[in-house]
Amino acid sequence: TFCYGWFHLVAGFGSDQLDKSMMPVVFGHFPAGASAKQIIHYCQTITS
Repeated sequence: TFCYGWFHLVAGFGSDQLDKSMMPVVFGHFPAGASAKQIIHYCQTITS
């Protein structure tokens, strides 16, 4: 789902050590006021 995609960007793929019930808390603070351009730039650095 969409939320799990963002979750993997934050926590890393294959991260079995992070409690998935904490997703609302994580997304309550992420992206913490970042602009859309900052998020796009972050995604570009991940893919390159």
